[in-house]
Amino acid sequence: MSIAVVALFKVRPEYAEETEQALRKLVEFSVNDTGNEFYSLQQDQQDTTTFYMLERWASQEALDKHEQQPHFVDFINKYEDKFEALEITKLNTLA
Repeated sequence: MSIAVVALFKVRPEYAEETEQALRKLVEFSVNDTGNEFYSLQQDQQDTTTFYMLERWASQEALDKHEQQPHFVDFINKYEDKFEALEITKLNTLA
């Protein structure tokens, strides 16, 4: 069963541009991770400091491996203090 992920990043305004560029880089690397089926960065139309990462993984194991990849770990370690909020929602894909 595929696993879908919706990650919400609410970024401090002074870091929005820098973080957007880092998120774009994260996409470039993550689309090549084993088991990735979909990985897309979105930006809120009303609040440009809010980003969403929409993801789909072939399995929980593939998602777990992604979360251990250096590009993912480095991003979280470098940028987590620049977020006002970070919410991760994991969903089972039914259809």
